[in-house]
Amino acid sequence: MIALATMFLSMSHLNALTFTVVSEIDAIYAKGEIVSSDADHLLTLIEATGADTLLIESGGGSVTAAISVAEVIKLNDMRVHVPDMCASACAAIIFTAGRTSTMSNSAKLGFHQCYVQDKFDARSDDFCNELMRKYAVQNGFPYGTLKILAANAGPSEMYWITRTLATCYGWHTSWAGEKPLMNDEAQPCVQAVIRTDTEDLPYGPSFDCRKASTQIELLICFDDDLAIVDSIMGNLYWTVMGKLRTSAKVMLKQQQRNWIFSRNAKCEPQIKDLEEYYGTREAVHCMSKVIQDRMNYLVKMDKAI
Repeated sequence: MIALATMFLSMSHLNALTFTVVSEIDAIYAKGEIVSSDADHLLTLIEATGADTLLIESGGGSVTAAISVAEVIKLNDMRVHVPDMCASACAAIIFTAGRTSTMSNSAKLGFHQCYVQDKFDARSDDFCNELMRKYAVQNGFPYGTLKILAANAGPSEMYWITRTLATCYGWHTSWAGEKPLMNDEAQPCVQAVIRTDTEDLPYGPSFDCRKASTQIELLICFDDDLAIVDSIMGNLYWTVMGKLRTSAKVMLKQQQRNWIFSRNAKCEPQIKDLEEYYGTREAVHCMSKVIQDRMNYLVKMDKAI
């Protein structure tokens, strides 16, 4: 988590976000539940300090309050960065509002649908869910991501992702600030899931981990998000394969073997120690990027068939 240096001004409200100014990096650190008064408090701090970055840690809160905070962020052209955890309305709404929307290697975003309590049962709140999806699109983030990720969590659950899966689902800007919808190749997992009709996310890699023997295979089995990215790519590969004639299938199979060889040669040297999880993160990011590039290639093939 980013070190919070000298703090010279803070604002808080009962059951609201607590805002702390980190003057050394022109940032405001927000932590807690999102409520209706937060937007005004944030705007007051921005006007007083000129901060251009919001660091946020929140489990969520009011959807309408989150939109108000997001509008303040957009009005002041702020960056949003998640050093640790951002869930529910924080991940679906506030995170998308930044000039850049980024997360640290160890950070997680949490997703679930809006629900309405109906006597003893909870049912999906279609109006609220649609509101969040459309707001994400306004901010340059894909509609399909919220639909897919949120559907994998029940009323009392949260579906968590790290940067590995966030970049594949287009829920992370480039570090230069390019929004996912500005680049067709910035959301390969969304395109792949739509084309394979598998909104229930796969949880295992594209191969049998009991037979894993190389460092790369062990890494894929070791990292949950990387295993999902690899599994989505595998589903897409077999979907495309099923549409091809025999001669084209032979060519694609050989291409896939060549790609695996190239992937291993590029990323395996970055594996430091499989027993130390964070010691493998650079290799994980390398693998994720290479797999996402392969997905983009397979999506183009599928479109051309």
